Amino acid sequence: MLKSLQSLNNLYFTNPGKLIFEENGIAISVMDFAESAMSYIEKHKDESKTIGIFANNGLAWATAEIGLSATNCTLVPLPRFFPDTLLSKIIKDSQIDVIYCDQENINRVSNLFHNTQLFLTHSVSNWKLPEDTFHKRIIYTSGTTGIPKGVIQTEKQMNIVMQSLVDVFSINCCDKYYSLLPISTLLEQIASIHCVLLSESFAIFDPVVSNNIFNLDKDFVANILAKQATLLCLTPALLD
Repeated sequence: MLKSLQSLNNLYFTNPGKLIFEENGIAISVMDFAESAMSYIEKHKDESKTIGIFANNGLAWATAEIGLSATNCTLVPLPRFFPDTLLSKIIKDSQIDVIYCDQENINRVSNLFHNTQLFLTHSVSNWKLPEDTFHKRIIYTSGTTGIPKGVIQTEKQMNIVMQSLVDVFSINCCDKYYSLLPISTLLEQIASIHCVLLSESFAIFDPVVSNNIFNLDKDFVANILAKQATLLCLTPALLD
């Protein structure tokens, strides 16, 4: 099981009112986040489907990812920066059964795949972490050839990465992570969602800024300072 799920489960019963994620200035508590994720667990708990996610950086993605991570389904994060031709190839190659999508991107994705659905709404059930599930995901990257290549990531591999990041950067409950890189990349998924839960810290989602991460303006640094972020991931090109 993912360590982030175990940490969320502990927080739900010991500190449910703790604020854990924020989007557009609105924060969500551990309890509300966990019970929103529960809607995906309830729907897919007895299934082993391959499920895609296509959306901007935000709470809807984080909720779906955590909920689906507690099932036996295979998760396929779809890169929004890929052209439609490559996205179609990924959908076919990974044999996706259903894609969850946000309202902003629903028309684009529906034209690529027939079974595209909007993200689920808040569950009416209390959080309950399932036992004996095994999660994996397929991460696609264009690499140097321009042809998408899928790599399977298991729970064990993800646990090693998230624990290493928390240890190396001494991430703790006082930290604020600012999610900027596309959340379809494995590093951003682990840093902005799983490390945050594992370390009991806090993450800030800013869809407008993250959608324009490769076209930054002069106010970018000032925006980071205004968010009082202590952690973020950037590529070498952005650091230049």
